[in-house]
Amino acid sequence: MLGEIIEKVTGQTVAALTRSMFLVPLGLTHTYLQTEEAVRGTEAHGYMPVRLPSTVPLDNWDGHLLPYTSEATAVGVSGAYVSTASDMAKWANALYGGDILDQATLASMVDIAATLPYKSPYHGLGFEEMAINHQVAWGHQGHLDGFWSAMEYFPAYHVTVVVLTNAEWATSSIIPAIATLAGIAIG
Repeated sequence: MLGEIIEKVTGQTVAALTRSMFLVPLGLTHTYLQTEEAVRGTEAHGYMPVRLPSTVPLDNWDGHLLPYTSEATAVGVSGAYVSTASDMAKWANALYGGDILDQATLASMVDIAATLPYKSPYHGLGFEEMAINHQVAWGHQGHLDGFWSAMEYFPAYHVTVVVLTNAEWATSSIIPAIATLAGIAIG
């Protein structure tokens, strides 16, 4: 709904606005809104667990959008973006490093005071804060059928780690993978 409001007010598509305001200036050349923009390179297919009698994981792709058209169009601008790990890392570095938002807005976004009484991860405005390897990590995890992603920025080190998977069953391994990679990157 917010995407439709933005388009009505600006007279431009969310894809065009996002491209001109963020993607092009940041050099994010492998990120696009698949419901509005053409495929940019090879796409990974998402896989679901084996359904008997088959022994082969199920490829969700319907030949048009990922993971399949009805899910991609249902999530729209809130989840139909396709990207690479390197583009997502550039985005996190720019966002949390202060290149996108002014300091007051960034501070408001990462304020987790309201969610501290609850179980981690703690939430701010559009992000999660959790401890990974005893270090504060800011980021977000995402999921559509057959795909899992995690983008975590370690503010004390100005390091971002991104893990993308195309297997539905990978949910339990995504944060351990982030922890392993973060351990390598920040010691």
